[in-house]
Amino acid sequence: MIRSAFALLLLGAAAPAAGQPIEPRDFKRQFAAAGGSWERRALILRLDPADRAARKLLVKGVLETQEWFLREAAIERIAATRDPRALDALKGERDPLAREGVALALGRQGDPGHVPFLLGLLRDKRAVVRRGAAIALRAFRDRLVVDGLIAAWEGEPAFEVWIHLLESLEALTGERDLRSAQAWRDWWDTVGAEWVAPDPDPAADGSGERIRAAAGGTRLDLRSRGRGSPLLVLPEYGYERGYLETWLRDLEDASQVLYLDLPGAADFEDPPLEPAPGLPDPYYPIDRLVAAFEALHGQLVAERKIQDVPFAVVAHGLSGWIAMRYAALHPGRVRRLILVAPYSGGAAWEAGRERVERRGGEAGDPEMVHFAQSQLYGGYEAQSEDEEEALQRKEWTLYFADPRGLEIGRLYGPVVSKGEGEDAYDMRQLLRPLGTVAIPEFELSALDRQRVPTLVCHGERAVRTSLEDAQAVAAHFGGKVVRFKRSARAPFVEEHDAFVAAVRDFLD
Repeated sequence: MIRSAFALLLLGAAAPAAGQPIEPRDFKRQFAAAGGSWERRALILRLDPADRAARKLLVKGVLETQEWFLREAAIERIAATRDPRALDALKGERDPLAREGVALALGRQGDPGHVPFLLGLLRDKRAVVRRGAAIALRAFRDRLVVDGLIAAWEGEPAFEVWIHLLESLEALTGERDLRSAQAWRDWWDTVGAEWVAPDPDPAADGSGERIRAAAGGTRLDLRSRGRGSPLLVLPEYGYERGYLETWLRDLEDASQVLYLDLPGAADFEDPPLEPAPGLPDPYYPIDRLVAAFEALHGQLVAERKIQDVPFAVVAHGLSGWIAMRYAALHPGRVRRLILVAPYSGGAAWEAGRERVERRGGEAGDPEMVHFAQSQLYGGYEAQSEDEEEALQRKEWTLYFADPRGLEIGRLYGPVVSKGEGEDAYDMRQLLRPLGTVAIPEFELSALDRQRVPTLVCHGERAVRTSLEDAQAVAAHFGGKVVRFKRSARAPFVEEHDAFVAAVRDFLD
């Protein structure tokens, strides 16, 4: 029986204290012998950037080579130093991954003296450096920064950079729904001379329209942005919609994109969920959600919030089961079906879990092994909050081919509190508390075949999914597979331009 990875209380581990500085020779020995990634992180936090040898380890040994989680520890350690010689030396680093990390560390310091340097990085030849600077500048509520971000966007071709320029501008100014660099320039030409930075508003809503509906006895929460035919987006099971709101944003010029938060167990109100036979928990109710989509479409059309045409549907990972069921039961309601890193059913899911466990053993990665084992009822249980956090982090990291990418950690986000009162949880920003539910049995082969225009997006460097299974899913609907050679299970991030081009072509 598959156990939901998000059925349990999810606790974010507290960041370990930096502790006493560690000698570089001791660091190397203890880093190699460390049993858990949290132990390696604690060692990184003890390196002193003011010491030349330790600084070299932070840059060459961590920022340029290690996984995102350890790179974040190096950034945290650099951000804590105020030694001017160390900071000057770090600003001189030329490797793009090191330069990205240094930019983010300077942003965390919040020293206005770093602003000219960071604005200069917006002109770097490497997109990863420009992206780091765009994010770092979000910390400075200054007219010069706003003008510099707009100017950088006017000449920026890379989505992975301009999307962060846009999100930084929104965070700094509180402005929403300015969709292009030209729109921001027109606004700035009007208000820039008199502009005063507003106070941060943590409760501020995002751009677009938030839609809350009760459809088919189920509470639904969506974000609507863009113009055109409706495109319903389902995030991966157990994750919030925000990561897709960022990385699908350039589909909004041709579609009205409806980003859905998957309902939690308590959102299925009429009737409420009941435990599955022989289990302490209910199954996550795929058919109830399909019925809710049917009701939602009618409501939104009646309210003139969407065009009266069938949904196109994008579903990521396990949420593909919801989309497949919808397409199989209501083929006339699904204009296009786009499945990113799907499974054909429980058997494919289990085969992928076994591949992860096997790969972890071959790589000598106990956290990968234990994560895979924790996915089953009666499977591995984390021995500490640090390890629980490490297994959750490993799951998210496996969506990516290159584990060094700091965007992985940015999307994963800080530990936040979600829910209210006794139902409040401390968890990572990306994780979605769905309540205590079990993943249901599902096999696509048991559904009637339907001819639905279908695109299956497969990353060839994925461990959890396979090309053969992607082809089986596509064949069931008479669709096709598009392969992404440098991606795992998030090609919309790692090969964004190719992904968007394939989806645009398919939707058109």
